[in-house]
Amino acid sequence: MKKIIKKLLTALSLFLITSLYIPSAFGIINPSVLKQAYKIFSYTPGAKTVFKKIKSSSHDCHSTKGYEYEIKTAVKIKNKKEEKIIEFGCRLKCPKSRKVREIDIRTDKRFIECKNINWKKTNVKKLKKQFCDQRDLTDFYNKINKTNIFYVVCSNNPIPAQWKKWFDRENIAFEETDKDY
Repeated sequence: MKKIIKKLLTALSLFLITSLYIPSAFGIINPSVLKQAYKIFSYTPGAKTVFKKIKSSSHDCHSTKGYEYEIKTAVKIKNKKEEKIIEFGCRLKCPKSRKVREIDIRTDKRFIECKNINWKKTNVKKLKKQFCDQRDLTDFYNKINKTNIFYVVCSNNPIPAQWKKWFDRENIAFEETDKDY
């Protein structure tokens, strides 16, 4: 009986999640990607929060695109089968700034910050502080847990040369998403 109820709840959740999206000027998350992601990550800590954020930001272009990119990145990671996704929205305190920072995707190998932004139109100072805090908390996490996790910024848009130079100087790994995915 519990298995039947669980299957019905999963089916109902999938229906509700995919029925929440209405077309808009900035587009919607591909329902097939969303269904796949929900099936894969429904029991991963923090995933349901991301789906709720997608629903609540459905009229905010920038937020929706950001959450969509997190989901697409997570599905891509899962499909590669090279690392395990442990948590979405992992919140940790940076030992230097004392600020709590959120890591979009935590895997068994990486702390991933997903960015779907126009790099030329950002608050540079604020973003650099965020990235440095996240790098520092990753280093601290590794030290106290005796792990070798690395921090990476994944971008859905091309990263300008001046940002790439800054990432290199700050010892922050970065990736640009393959647009074919």
